[in-house]
This record gives sequence, structure tokens and C-alpha cells, in this order.
Amino acid sequence: MKAGDLIRWHKKYVANGSDEDNIIFEEKILIGVVIEDYEKHTKIITALIDGNIKRVHASEVSLLKRARGQ
Repeated sequence: MKAGDLIRWHKKYVANGSDEDNIIFEEKILIGVVIEDYEKHTKIITALIDGNIKRVHASEVSLLKRARGQ
């Protein structure tokens, strides 16, 4: 992925975990823009998501649309 690409971040979290035997995991999909080119050896993507710069593991991200470009 390169800077300018549009991505989906599949954010997983625990919801309503009041009962230890009945833990519920939910997934929230957030849209963001890659702001630094992805380097394979780091496996981390730096993106602007909901107005904040986030560093997310590559396995939690999927490409939505490539940037037009150079």
C-alpha cells in the first residue's frame, strides 16, 4: 500500500464482557487514508482514521481503493 490509498480498518474489541463465560467480540469497520508507504518488513500501516493518526497491523487492514498516481 502506498500513501493516498483508501483502506478499511477492521477494529475488533470486546463488547459486554460482564460475564466471564460469555465474552462477546464485535468488529467495527473504520475508513482511513494511508499517509506513509507500507514497508513489508515492519508489517505496520500508518493511516489517518477518524481524524487521528493510527499505526495499525497490516492484518487488520484491507485495501478499499488505490490512489491515483504517480
